Amino acid sequence: MSVHKLHKYFISGLLFIIPLWILFIFVEGFAGIVTRIIDINVFIAFVIALVGITLLGYGVRHVFKRYFKRNLKTGAARGGLYGFICRTINEIDDMGDKVREAFANPILYKVDDGIYKLGFITDHDMDILGNHTQSATSEATPVADSVWVYAPYPITMTGELILVESRKISRISPEQAEAI
Repeated sequence: MSVHKLHKYFISGLLFIIPLWILFIFVEGFAGIVTRIIDINVFIAFVIALVGITLLGYGVRHVFKRYFKRNLKTGAARGGLYGFICRTINEIDDMGDKVREAFANPILYKVDDGIYKLGFITDHDMDILGNHTQSATSEATPVADSVWVYAPYPITMTGELILVESRKISRISPEQAEAI
């Protein structure tokens, strides 16, 4: 085995264990604080620490985010650099919500006999094409019951937006969709 391979394995191991170690140290520290305040078993303090961190995450995600978002909207109405920063953060947050919404409808669509791809329905409306939607009279015009599907490329989040006929789409069950 070469030194280069050993180096790569060592780095991979570090990149795996360092976040776990940091999490363990953080939870252990929180459990230590709990055991200093209350005289209980370390294992129970560890469980209390995990529950406390989870509740903190809930609070940050729901309460703090709502408060923060409200202040951003009032700040966005102001002028100057502060208003510009608030508007930018607001737009990024709104874009994140739209992205999550776009990836809520995973489907399989048929490309060829025996070949299927994973995609996400982004729009059922073909109004952006104008008068180009007709019945299947020619190969160049899409069928009227087609839907817009975002087909991501592997590994990256880039992809292509394609129009797929509804008859070539298979819906994915909610359990499979949650896994995706």
